[in-house]
Amino acid sequence: MAGTFTLGVRPEDLVVCDADQAWFSGELAAVERLGSQAFGCLDAGTEKLITVEFPRAAEIKVGQRISVRGDSDGAHLFESANGRRVN
Repeated sequence: MAGTFTLGVRPEDLVVCDADQAWFSGELAAVERLGSQAFGCLDAGTEKLITVEFPRAAEIKVGQRISVRGDSDGAHLFESANGRRVN
């Protein structure tokens, strides 16, 4: 397969992990608490921020460095040129 692809992972499919197991690492650029859960926007140096879902009681704050990985069953690849799903 040749070309450029976009990786799609839902926020609830990302979990905090050790840096050596991470798909992405960076600093939380924003944190929003919404009742039963919290969301953090991870600045991993990619083109866009990565949204990560956390439990409501998670002790997270802006500027905190975290690493996350996903479940490969929940990851999807899309052709960047047309948005068509590959897997």
